Amino acid sequence: MRIRGLLMGVAVGALLVGAAQSGYAQTGNTGKALEGTWVLDTSKSDFGKLPAPKSETLWIMKATPTVEKWKVKRVNADGTTVEESYTGAVDEKFYAMPGDPDGATFAFMKDGGWAVKGKDGKVVENGTSATVSDGGKTLTLKSVSHGPDGDVNLTSVYTKSK
Repeated sequence: MRIRGLLMGVAVGALLVGAAQSGYAQTGNTGKALEGTWVLDTSKSDFGKLPAPKSETLWIMKATPTVEKWKVKRVNADGTTVEESYTGAVDEKFYAMPGDPDGATFAFMKDGGWAVKGKDGKVVENGTSATVSDGGKTLTLKSVSHGPDGDVNLTSVYTKSK
């Protein structure tokens, strides 16, 4: 499975793209810095032993300490396209991710991280940080994907386009 970012082309790529993006506790970023359209830079990202997506765009419509809303469109390494979205509270509860091909659920944690559960209820990804840098032009998401072959550290680097 995956998120990303998200989020991320990784198995289910949640993003993840899945994905996702809070990171208040780790980075001190304000929500407005996270909001906008972000395009994945695969040359600066690291997907470990997982296949990198061909492309990914992440739209963060709302990022506050209490509510997050985002959507992602990803073209996976095999050419398949996935569109996922998320709207939910930052309350450690898992919410559906419409469009997720694996029926995954997503939660933002109060410590600024996030998690993705597969339909079997097992956590398949933990997000650890979301950092905006370079004058608000770069978003870096870090997470750990948990799969049958072990954990994979993921770093997804996005460039703001709008």
